Amino acid sequence: MASSSTPPSPLDSSPREDLWAEWLEPLTKWQTFGLYLPGIKQKDIDKIEEDKTGVESRKMGLWTKWTGVYPPGTWTDVISALKRLKENALAADIEERLRKGKVFEIKSPPAVAPPPPSVDINKLRQIITEVIRTNSLHSIKCDVKTLLIRL
Repeated sequence: MASSSTPPSPLDSSPREDLWAEWLEPLTKWQTFGLYLPGIKQKDIDKIEEDKTGVESRKMGLWTKWTGVYPPGTWTDVISALKRLKENALAADIEERLRKGKVFEIKSPPAVAPPPPSVDINKLRQIITEVIRTNSLHSIKCDVKTLLIRL
């Protein structure tokens, strides 16, 4: 009998840089918070303070350092560090966002630019069709520059 696997909890996912910046924005005691994260040492905090200016920049420096020295780090580690710091409201807010699946949301979809007005779409379709017809899909090595020259 095959066992059904349960999907991983968002709490066990690695913190994304954009969510770290957004969700930890209210945090001011970033140094102590950092020391509660696995793998971060006082020398790391000192180096970040030396290299970065401003709280937000330093928090992002902390994210970079932490994800570098402790790749298995998860949101659970972040929440635990916040709770040790007595930032219970912030920890609860992040935990709630994760439970609601906010970790998987993309803030805004990437913009897809329309083709330049000078490009004749029908001509482009003809060229692509011709290339596909005359070449196997595995051997097509036509670059955009070549296509644009033919337009």
